[in-house]
Order: sequence, then structure tokens, then C-alpha cells
Amino acid sequence: MNYIVSGLERSGTSLMMQILEYTNFPIYYDNSRKPDENNPKGYYELFGGKILNEINTLNFDKYDNKCIKITSFGISQLPEDGRKYKIIYMQRPIDEVMKSSKTFNDDCYNIMDKSMKETLIKLNSHTEKYMRDREDIDFINIYHRNLMNNPEEELDRLGKFLDWNVSEGVNAVDKSLWRKRNEEYKNI
Repeated sequence: MNYIVSGLERSGTSLMMQILEYTNFPIYYDNSRKPDENNPKGYYELFGGKILNEINTLNFDKYDNKCIKITSFGISQLPEDGRKYKIIYMQRPIDEVMKSSKTFNDDCYNIMDKSMKETLIKLNSHTEKYMRDREDIDFINIYHRNLMNNPEEELDRLGKFLDWNVSEGVNAVDKSLWRKRNEEYKNI
């Protein structure tokens, strides 16, 4: 079994990897991308986040029974070679993803760019449909907002999906890092 944490960039994938690490779920990352002010607890990536370029040549046997992080762009490139995938797909409101991305790389996104928002919505939708349509993929949506507001409930769902006790992962959830939330959630 191959385990994957996925989602749009800035959707909480690093947080999920931190939760899994905290609960001793087997994960793999290479530390090639160091923590910074945007992800002070680390990125938990392979190849400095450039895994998309490596998926076709990635030796998935090396990561068997371990969880790796692949953004939503890479999910449609997973090999169909008889292996099974369990994917934890992080969902975060697109406006928050864009706000976080703008802070992360001001040149990359314009928060008012409607076409970027539409592109991200389509990518999210396409990735979910792709995962539903593949028989070798089992996935769960984990909602960033629910994880921040009610981590026990969201981690209970995740634990059942993984058949792993992740309840202690609540200690890895740091609300102070939820800096780019929608206005109606500023005081939560």
C-alpha cells in the first residue's frame, strides 16, 4: 500500500504530514526544503517539492507502507501498475489557499485574479473525480477548517480511514499558523 498526502499547494498538506509524524505513522520526506517563515515546522517534501517532475520515474516500492506528499497536480500521474493508494486529500477554501500562496510568493498569485481561482477550483474538482474514478485509489477528504476548529473529530475520521490511532495528532495542530483564514473565521 502506498499512502499519500495531497491537496492544492497551501491547503495544509505539511500540517497533515506533521500530524502523521507525531502519531508515528510511517512517513518519508528528504528534508531538501528547509523550514522557513511560511512553513516554520517544515515542508515534508521529496525533491524540494519538485516531485511532479519525478513521479514517472519514482520508485514507489521504496515508499511502500509509508506516506509521502504529492500535490494535487501529481495525482493524475500516479502509475497504474497494480499497487493500491490511500490518499489523504486536504481541502481548504480556495480564497485561503490563494491568500496563503500570495504571502508565500507574491509574484505567483494575484488574490483578485479570477482566472487563477477558477483554475484552482477546476484542478481540485478534476483531482477528486480522478481519484473517484480509479479503482486503485481510496481517498478521504480532510477539511482544513474542520481540522483547525475540531481536530478530534477530523482525526477520528482519519484514524478510521488509516486504521491507525492518530488521536494524539491533535497536539500537532497549531492554530497560530492558520494565518490566512477567511474573515468570518478570524476570531476562531
